[in-house]
Amino acid sequence: MPIKNKVLLVDDDQIILEIIRDILLTSNEYEITSVSSGEEALEKLHSFFPDLIILDIQLPGLDGYAVCRRIRADSRFRFAKIIMLSGLAKLKERLLGYEAGADGYLAKPFNSQELLAKVRVFIRLKKQEEVDMIKTNLLSLVTHETGTPLNGIIGCAELLLNNSSLSVGDRELVQLIADSGRQLHVFIRKALLLCKLKAGIKLATYREQLQKHLKMTVNLFNEMASRKGVIITCDATEDIVLNADWSLLVEAFRYLIDNAVKFSPKDGVVKISAFKKNNNCLITIADQGPGIDPEQRNNIFTEFAIPDVSHHHQGQGISLAIVRQIINCHNGRITVDGEKGKGAILTVKIPLAEAE
Repeated sequence: MPIKNKVLLVDDDQIILEIIRDILLTSNEYEITSVSSGEEALEKLHSFFPDLIILDIQLPGLDGYAVCRRIRADSRFRFAKIIMLSGLAKLKERLLGYEAGADGYLAKPFNSQELLAKVRVFIRLKKQEEVDMIKTNLLSLVTHETGTPLNGIIGCAELLLNNSSLSVGDRELVQLIADSGRQLHVFIRKALLLCKLKAGIKLATYREQLQKHLKMTVNLFNEMASRKGVIITCDATEDIVLNADWSLLVEAFRYLIDNAVKFSPKDGVVKISAFKKNNNCLITIADQGPGIDPEQRNNIFTEFAIPDVSHHHQGQGISLAIVRQIINCHNGRITVDGEKGKGAILTVKIPLAEAE
């Protein structure tokens, strides 16, 4: 038997309460409790724990705005959704409701289908927010709890690799342990960063020259590229100065360059350029790899949405999803171009008016 979603009705008009109850009971999805005052609503919260509250604005004693503010001040009900209900249809009253913490508004007289639709939408949103919070907390916990064991695994494996008495076969196994530990550590770090970005992160911005950060990032990959025989070129004009969170922006550059080098053929070339155009800063990373299918281009920046992870989305899209979130934080956008079989060109565009 499915668990019913809990709805608390708050209105001093018993007729309205009965009408709303009858409408909601047409669907066998809800457990409903009703009260007729703001004080009763606040008391009922702690025993009922509603998923959604339909709250009249004009109540005896505490009005709907005051009740809404009290609910929002209690972290236990931070995910509960509130629909304000009133015969007042003026913009001022609606804005006051939103400022108090309401999620939606419904004017009397209301349409039954609209009421049902809003209830379903807000309960679905509440459940999704709870799941997202659980995911973020779980990833934070996993990152914290696995950090020390992973460092121990990687450190011990590296010590064993320095043991000259290891056979070739044993050395390969120990190297596999070390590489697997590093891969897991990087994946967890990426997943946690993505959750933080999607939840909203405060940027620590300062003005610096783009060319300096691009070239420093390229230098991190020179050894990796030389082992593959890949050449990285970087052509960035010196006059581009951005006000950015450079720790995040450099992280985005690292993922883009890493992908370009990783999927480039032997003796391939990765070309990086940065220039100004139409009041925008454009940064392009072009490789000579297999490219990206046109039908996949709308999806490669969406996490976990790529069925084919053969190119430019190792880790099932986490790296490029992080890049998109970071660029979005800087009021920019990222696009992909290029022909299948002839490489990919990823272009980052950041408005200079915003950045400077």
